[in-house]
Amino acid sequence: MFQQVDPTSDEKSMKYHDLLEKISLLESKGKRPDDINQLKQILQNDYYKQFNVNYINSLSKFDDPNSNKK
Repeated sequence: MFQQVDPTSDEKSMKYHDLLEKISLLESKGKRPDDINQLKQILQNDYYKQFNVNYINSLSKFDDPNSNKK
C-alpha cells in the first residue's frame, strides 16, 4: 500500500514515519533482526526514490581495484 501512495503527497511522508515507528518497536523487542534490516532498506529505497535520491549503504562499491584507491 505504501508503494501505491502518490509520492508528492504528505500522506506518503506520514505513512513512512508511521512504518518507521512500527519497525522501531519490533526492533526494540529484538524481533527478527535480519528481516527488520531488510524491511528498513526496502522502505528507505522506496521513500527516497520519490526525491530521485539513491540510498548508498557502503562506499566500497566505488573503490577502484586497479589503483587500490577508495
